[in-house]
Amino acid sequence: MLAERAPCFRAFCPTRFLPSGVLAPVFRANFQTSVSRFRAARRALASLLIGVLQTFAVGLDHSFVSVAQQWGVQLSDAALNNSVLKLTLSQVAPILPYLFLVLILIFRPKGLLGTREG
Repeated sequence: MLAERAPCFRAFCPTRFLPSGVLAPVFRANFQTSVSRFRAARRALASLLIGVLQTFAVGLDHSFVSVAQQWGVQLSDAALNNSVLKLTLSQVAPILPYLFLVLILIFRPKGLLGTREG
């Protein structure tokens, strides 16, 4: 009996088979312009790069003190015993996306990709 009725996709149709929110993303994706797809690709690339940076940061076990000593920089005893300078990159990795966000907002207040049009 249900298969005999034609599906109704209008929002206020009493005999609709699916809620209107199920097919809305599918129809919206078909009508996107190439410009909005390009913007979505840039956003996806930016989030992918931040994720890759965080992933590599987890694998690196270097601190500011160890890098400075490898380069031959003489640090004072206070700098060598500083707990903030002893933090390794792998310990700081979970907060790197938030740090990037703050830095982008400081240096590029309009955002990484510029202003939104339309």
